[in-house]
Amino acid sequence: MRVWRICKAAHAAAAFTGEGALLYPGRWHHAGTIVVYCSESRALAALEQLVHVHRNRLPPNFVCFEVVIPDEVSITAVRVEALPVEWHRQPGPPELRELGTRWADAAESAVLEVPSAVVPEEHNFLLNPRHPDFVRLAIRDPEPFPFDERLAAPRTAEGRKGGRTAPYRVGISELLGETDRSLAGDESRRVTHLEAQGMAPALRISSRTS
Repeated sequence: MRVWRICKAAHAAAAFTGEGALLYPGRWHHAGTIVVYCSESRALAALEQLVHVHRNRLPPNFVCFEVVIPDEVSITAVRVEALPVEWHRQPGPPELRELGTRWADAAESAVLEVPSAVVPEEHNFLLNPRHPDFVRLAIRDPEPFPFDERLAAPRTAEGRKGGRTAPYRVGISELLGETDRSLAGDESRRVTHLEAQGMAPALRISSRTS
């Protein structure tokens, strides 16, 4: 299995130490927990970065790491149906941080598979640098990952209706939802956000091997 991690080039040297998670809490961990977040694709890793940056600017100089998880390394999987109904809300419910922190503290496995709140049908992966199997992961050298500047800041574009121009806004929200293509006079095109499906509450995780 291959997963990807995108981070600022300035942080590349510490990208797999878990130092950032020690300082700041995340959706799946409490501050003080050593974990490293990755995603199942470059595209998802990019979206996970974009939802956390300032919408009016996109910091330059990002890099992308490819991580190969050998088949023999055990992965603990968190199933969507085992989570609270509003697991995808922002901020995430405390049960998610408790679950991820317990997993890291118990050192159950080197990898925890969790659903993405940005794209619920896809997955992120938490790596535990303190687990003995972590050294078996193959972390490739980082490669430059430039973001198209249009992804960060909304911009003004021109649409036409009846020979007149109508402004609309294009930005990261279009990546996360569907654009209403109908125009009403000179009003902006509306952008609706992705709505995740409600899930049945429970808290249980199951282990598997990749």
